[in-house]
Amino acid sequence: MATPVKAEFIQGPYDGLTLDVQQIERFVGGDAMRESFDNRLFLLMPRPLDSDRVLEDKADEDGPFDLAYPYEVSAGPGGLKLVYYGIARFWEVMEHPV
Repeated sequence: MATPVKAEFIQGPYDGLTLDVQQIERFVGGDAMRESFDNRLFLLMPRPLDSDRVLEDKADEDGPFDLAYPYEVSAGPGGLKLVYYGIARFWEVMEHPV
């Protein structure tokens, strides 16, 4: 059996949280992934008030989340690092091609 890939959240409202990538895939649809014009990948996380639903695998029972917290995704030898990017900076990167 394969070891689950871990995703570690750094800064922002989810600072210090570590989840299996499979947990994230269960509640984050394709519409929560965004790629910037310079090919950087971002994951939009729900507000922290919804995090209990995520951790209890009940995320899809009550409908979609208010997607608001952008984390930049990077892969490393130990798994994924998700670094909080900030909402204003995120929209700037998305709206202004490099």
